[in-house]
Amino acid sequence: GDIYTEGEALVEAHCKNEMMKCFREGVESLAQNTEGEKHIHSILNTLAEYWGLYEIEKCKADLLQEGYVTKSSLEFVASKMSALRKVIRREAVPLVDAFGFSDQ
Repeated sequence: GDIYTEGEALVEAHCKNEMMKCFREGVESLAQNTEGEKHIHSILNTLAEYWGLYEIEKCKADLLQEGYVTKSSLEFVASKMSALRKVIRREAVPLVDAFGFSDQ
């Protein structure tokens, strides 16, 4: 492939990895003393897991071609994403409402 394109892909992957690492560290640093805090921690962990799987899904062709994943592992990714969407869907309105944006 094009060296410039491959270099861009590596830079993008590195940046996404760093963002994911910072997000995970932020979630892990949250207090979990009350049921509400535990719930927030849980849903943010779910969002982080979904984000990671989404990134794998997004570049699955390249990962498969280069031998980083197998077809069966990609099937697992798709199945896990489907299950996580059900969890996230139940939390979508409260998550958006937490930002305080007006519905008007």
